[in-house]
Amino acid sequence: MRYVLFGDDSTLPGMRNILGHKVVLSVIASNRPQSRKAIDPSTVVQPGKKDPGFGEFVAGLRAAQADVFLCFSYSMILDKNILAIPPLGAINIHGGLLPRYRGANVLNWALIEGAAKTGVTAHYMTEGIDDGDVIYSRETAIEDSDTALTLKRCLDQLGFEILTRVGSDLDSGRTLPRIPQNAAEAHYYRRRKPEDGRVDWEKMSDRDVFNLVRALVSPWPGAFTMAPDGTRVVLDNYLTPDEIPALRAKYGRRAACSDR
Repeated sequence: MRYVLFGDDSTLPGMRNILGHKVVLSVIASNRPQSRKAIDPSTVVQPGKKDPGFGEFVAGLRAAQADVFLCFSYSMILDKNILAIPPLGAINIHGGLLPRYRGANVLNWALIEGAAKTGVTAHYMTEGIDDGDVIYSRETAIEDSDTALTLKRCLDQLGFEILTRVGSDLDSGRTLPRIPQNAAEAHYYRRRKPEDGRVDWEKMSDRDVFNLVRALVSPWPGAFTMAPDGTRVVLDNYLTPDEIPALRAKYGRRAACSDR
């Protein structure tokens, strides 16, 4: 079995360790420059579809003669011409439970919504967004002590475990499951922007604020509120539920008045 990997600096090293010499090419996305530290001689950078070199990049994927493409924490779209290359298909390790959490930043969205659980799903890739047949999934509970950082570490570990199982099945010639998703249960999440982290004291409960803060801890941009003097106060460290009322007392009413 021959694999091409698509990932970033948090996933490519682990993927390579699991699949070893069967990896014929590794790819990082040009829109994640921080991932370039994951480069080794076998790694290439995917340019944008309209950028010079895109045609050469696709030709390189064909020349690799991989059986399967494997994606894990990858931030660029693989269009239909790329998805059609591997004879056994392209598989994505998605950091959310499907079909409920399709789209972008679903780890953060699950925390913001106060979900009781999340997980990782391996699925076949299509031209749609996270709508391909499910192969395997793993769940984990979300505890009050969790932040986006602790949850990312947990989900990465679950993702590597699923990847190991997928690789073992493929290498043994076993047919992977194909479980169609129930579109009626699907929800698409948009990509978040830093400005989405603003605390709305009038509309958000203390629990809502707690969830927002822990969903955006460093290295994410952080939740934020405005001080009475108009300065921006970034909340990028974990706060317990018991600490939120004091924060509301300090910034809530005054911030709301100063914005009028």
